[in-house]
Amino acid sequence: MPYVKFSSLLVVSLVPVILAGCGNQSGNKEKDTQVAAKVNGDEITVHQINQVLSHAPSLKPEQAKQAAAEVLHGLVDQQLLIEQAKKDKLDRNPQVVAAYESAHAQILTQAYLDQELSKLPKPTDQEIKDYYTQHPELFANRRLYRFQELLIDGSGGRVAEIRQKIGSTKQIDAFVEWLKAEKIPFRVNNGVKKAEEVPLNLLPRLSKMQDGQAMVTVNGSNVLVVQLVASQQQPMTMETAKPVIAAYLTNSKRREATTALLKRLHDKAKIEYVGAFVYAAKTPVAKPVAAPAAVPASAAGAVKNTPAKPATAASDAMEKGLSGLK
Repeated sequence: MPYVKFSSLLVVSLVPVILAGCGNQSGNKEKDTQVAAKVNGDEITVHQINQVLSHAPSLKPEQAKQAAAEVLHGLVDQQLLIEQAKKDKLDRNPQVVAAYESAHAQILTQAYLDQELSKLPKPTDQEIKDYYTQHPELFANRRLYRFQELLIDGSGGRVAEIRQKIGSTKQIDAFVEWLKAEKIPFRVNNGVKKAEEVPLNLLPRLSKMQDGQAMVTVNGSNVLVVQLVASQQQPMTMETAKPVIAAYLTNSKRREATTALLKRLHDKAKIEYVGAFVYAAKTPVAKPVAAPAAVPASAAGAVKNTPAKPATAASDAMEKGLSGLK
């Protein structure tokens, strides 16, 4: 029987016990207690109900029967729809078959990864403490940053000129006036970020800056000038940071273990790319940059002084600001 999921359902560990006593006492008792309903002769079992309930948060004991009943009604509805779909031969539809095979592959893949990754040890207290100590900018010396970004399009070979001008200009306003005079496209974003929202490759530099200072980062033909307008100390204690660090280290270990596992499998396997996809054998796959916390899009305030919008591929990175340079 296919799996169903109901967003309104809740679960409790007592459900298997409660449902186990709902069968009748005639015939095969073990068999009867495992059947919750029959739809045109097809059985819906307690195990199916519990499988759905296992994906929802915990319930109070008095809510268990109601939740189980809601699941059962949903499974009955699903079975009725399945029967009609089979009568219309939709189970033989090429798109349905392909979707079924794709879901089957994903379930098996996830099941194997879960099995292997469940063997990983949890982060130790010492590992958590070490990470806390090694990253004061995220914890002990954590700050809230208010900054102004200048996102400049340096295409046409003007990156070096822009960098030189930044170095020789003491006031940011004077530099902005120069950009206008030179008709160099740029945007100005004002934003506020917590330390954990700043890309990890920029945070060490930003954490050492004093209010009023600026830094320059080049990404291809894009030049990002970040001026730290003001900052506020918001330290995070070891006690508060511990679950955050533990989750990050766990995810990091899982990523590393998955990469190592796939490498071992690749090394043992014979993989051939054929036909129009021969090129894929030499095409590198981009790897995401790990971070202790999700980094949202750059906080954008009022956009002002915009002579022209940066063109083509540069536009996306320019729009993203800080997070576009991860």
